Amino acid sequence: MKYSAVIVDDEHIGRENLTSLLEDYCPQVEIIGKAGHADEAFTIINDTKPDVVFLDIQMPQKTGFDLLDEFEDREFLVIFVTAYDQYGIPAVKAGGLDYLLKPISIKDLKEAVRKAAEIITSKQEYIDLQLKLEEQSAPGPNDIPLGELPVQTSQEHLCLPYLHGFTIVEISKIVRIEAENNCAMVFLDDGKKQLITRSLRDFEELLDNSQFVRIHRTHIINLKYMVSYASRDGHWAIMSDGERIDIARRRLSTFFDKVANFARFFTKRTT
Repeated sequence: MKYSAVIVDDEHIGRENLTSLLEDYCPQVEIIGKAGHADEAFTIINDTKPDVVFLDIQMPQKTGFDLLDEFEDREFLVIFVTAYDQYGIPAVKAGGLDYLLKPISIKDLKEAVRKAAEIITSKQEYIDLQLKLEEQSAPGPNDIPLGELPVQTSQEHLCLPYLHGFTIVEISKIVRIEAENNCAMVFLDDGKKQLITRSLRDFEELLDNSQFVRIHRTHIINLKYMVSYASRDGHWAIMSDGERIDIARRRLSTFFDKVANFARFFTKRTT
C-alpha cells in the first residue's frame, strides 16, 4: 500500500535529501508535492490531500506551526523534520506524530513512517468495514426504502474505532474529545481514555450539538461535565476531570449560546 506525502522545507537541499532517503528506504511513501514556504504548502496540501506531511518548523514569514494553525480540521499526519531540538514539546502540542532531527537518522525515519502507516491502514480498514456494513444493510425489493424509515433522534452508545478494533461506549460518559494528529483522544468519566482513528469533524457530525460543543480547533467538550467558566488570562472551560480547556475567541458566541440552552442563568431582577 502506498502512502502519499508532501515535503515542506524552505531549503532546497533539505527537500531533496529527504526525497532521496524516502525513495531509498521507505518506498511505500509516494511524494506528491514539495513546498518551500508555508503559503505554497497550504495550497499544495489542500489540492493533493496527502496522508502525511513532512514539515520543517523554522521557515521565513510563517513557521510550520503557523501553517498547521491554518487548518481547521487536519486530515493528514504530521512528521516534523528540523535542525533544532528545542521544539520537541511544541511539536507534541501541535499534534506531531514524530519529530526527526537533521541530519535525519534512517532508523528514526523508518520508524516514523511505520507509525504513520499503521494509523493510515487502520483508518482505511475501518472505512472499508463501514462500506461493507452499508452494503449488507442495503434494502431488498420488499424492504422499506431507507428514506422512509423513522429517523433515530437519540443514541445511547457510540462505536469508536481504534488501531486494531473498536470499542463501544455510552455517549453520556464522554467528558471531552481532543484532537491528536488526525485522530482523536476520547476521555471518559471513569478516567479512561481511548485514541480513536476519527477526526473531530466526525464527532461533530455524530454527537448531539446541544450538549457537545466544539470550543477550539482541538477540543469538543460535553457541557454535562463542564463545572465552570473562567475569563482571566483568556477564556477557559474547566471540566470535572480538572482540565482547563482553552475556548477560541471566535467560538465564544456559539459557546455561550449552547450553555444558555443547556443550563439556566440567573437574570437580574427588574422589580
